[in-house]
Amino acid sequence: MAAHESDHAEPTVQAAQGYLNDRLIALAALGALLFHPLFIGLFEAPLLVMGIPLLFLYLFGIWVLLIIALAVTTETAPAATIERDDIGSGSF
Repeated sequence: MAAHESDHAEPTVQAAQGYLNDRLIALAALGALLFHPLFIGLFEAPLLVMGIPLLFLYLFGIWVLLIIALAVTTETAPAATIERDDIGSGSF
């Protein structure tokens, strides 16, 4: 009976891992789009916001938002997606 239960758990782990991978790929694609030179060019106006150039605010703001989105995405991932056997084993 234990083998039967583990057979049902494996697709759930794979589905959760696939979902996490999809979200990470989407974040990478969003980051590539937001840091594309054509998109950055929209914020090269000689405008200061609280004494800081608009371009700098845009670049650092997007950078911080992507880091926060990455942290939220990985922290809210189901625990089943983390393979605890590989942690600390030192093998790649």
